[in-house]
This record gives sequence, structure tokens and C-alpha cells, in this order.
Amino acid sequence: MSKKTNVSLIMCLIFAMFLAGCINKASNEFDLNQLSRVDIEVVQEDGSYGEAEMITDEETVDALGKAFKQIKWEPNAEPKMARKEDIR
Repeated sequence: MSKKTNVSLIMCLIFAMFLAGCINKASNEFDLNQLSRVDIEVVQEDGSYGEAEMITDEETVDALGKAFKQIKWEPNAEPKMARKEDIR
């Protein structure tokens, strides 16, 4: 094989690997079984947010995951809240 053929073959292989790596579509759905932590921020009385806390306890995260699974999610729904949030 000539040097030109080798360079062309290598370029084609690199392009094919790049193309194959970019084709994989990510799922738009969130898998609650992969939930490993929950970040929360408590809302202060003045409306500001307190320091963020991270929940990583496996039992608590599993309980929150089960609660999230029970929610009937409506895609593209406009959120309506009767009052301001307590935590974010």
C-alpha cells in the first residue's frame, strides 16, 4: 500500500469512529433507579435561599425515588403554585 492510501484509510477510520460516537442518542426520560443524591435549599423568610444541602443517605434517596415514581407527571404543563416554595 502506498503512503497516500494509508493516510486515507486512517482518516476514514477516525471519521467513522467520530461519527459512531456522536450517533448515540441520549434518552429524554429520567431513570429514577439511577438517583444517587438529592440537593435541597431551604427558603428563608425573606425569600432568599439558604445553604444547599445534599441528601446521599441510600434509604432516604430510595424513599424519595419511590415518592417521585408515584407522581403523575404531565409533560409541558404550566406550574401553578398556591404559595411560594419552602425548599428548592
